[in-house]
Amino acid sequence: MTAGTAGGLLQVRGTVLLGGQECMAQVQVNGFTEWGELPVTARKTAVHTVKTMLLLQGALCLVCADRHERADPCRLCPPVLLQMCDGRGEYPITGDMLRVYSVPTRFSLVATVGEAREVYSALEVAGLEWLQTAPEHRHRLMRAVVDRLLHLYPGTDPGEVHALIWDGSRENPYPFNWAAVLADRDG
Repeated sequence: MTAGTAGGLLQVRGTVLLGGQECMAQVQVNGFTEWGELPVTARKTAVHTVKTMLLLQGALCLVCADRHERADPCRLCPPVLLQMCDGRGEYPITGDMLRVYSVPTRFSLVATVGEAREVYSALEVAGLEWLQTAPEHRHRLMRAVVDRLLHLYPGTDPGEVHALIWDGSRENPYPFNWAAVLADRDG
């Protein structure tokens, strides 16, 4: 069982690195055992509660704590790593998980290197299927995109890989330490 989880119950965790110290807040989402069952409003509420707890710890300002969607922090606040924990693993909470899409859309899962984004790998997925996909399967799909990038460009440093989900109008960062991908693949 993953640390911080209780028997498969869903938890939302937020972590901030502030002055070399890690601040963490976590809430249990009662009544649900699968992320896909959770309405978007309940997801936003859990994320907002975690951010409010980080505000009370002094890790975020009021403006950053009040943002429901994943957004870049203000100049003073560090970024918040939001994760969903289900007893099987910990998975990043991405902006597309906190939004309601009114029209059928397609998503592109993209892994790229550096700011220029000249080197990349991508996979297009159907919107409705993607939004209903469990976090561990989403992670496997993103992992496959990153693995393909590392296979196509063998000299690529996994620590330089950035992953994102493009929903047709905005980029949703997929925060994960991809340096471990190479260690898993080679070890």
